[in-house]
Amino acid sequence: MPTGNWYMDLVFGNKFFYDLYSNYIVGESAPIIYEEKHLTRDVILSNLEIQLVSGRGIFRMNKEHTNPFGAMHGGCHAMVMERMGNVYAKHQLSSDTVVLKAMQIEFLKAAKGTIHIDCETIIKKDDEIHVRVLLKREDGKIFSEGKLRFLSSCHVTRDTI
Repeated sequence: MPTGNWYMDLVFGNKFFYDLYSNYIVGESAPIIYEEKHLTRDVILSNLEIQLVSGRGIFRMNKEHTNPFGAMHGGCHAMVMERMGNVYAKHQLSSDTVVLKAMQIEFLKAAKGTIHIDCETIIKKDDEIHVRVLLKREDGKIFSEGKLRFLSSCHVTRDTI
């Protein structure tokens, strides 16, 4: 399966190079085991600074957010986008709670270091909002783009989900 990086494709696609990698790189260190924490509150929100009015935020990555190659784990991308989009949607809809109905993420590059987050409204209806969430490097280059659709929970029924 292609990784999007020629170097990683070479390592994982060739048995000789993979054996070298697994014996000399992976075999050197014991796996890191982190203490059990509440995933959203402790792992994500403790590292997320939100500027509500501007729809911007900053996420400071540490080791527990990364994959073995030091880049942010794809699931972490999704959680950061969902948390940021949720807060933004509540503010834009003037609602106490919102429900995420749909989410589409395009992973463009590996994310490392401090991540800047921008939210913007794509479409806003009475009780529904479509939000674009961009994860960027400090120089403005985009890591990933998410399109999220939220409903105000006061209008959610079984038929709308």
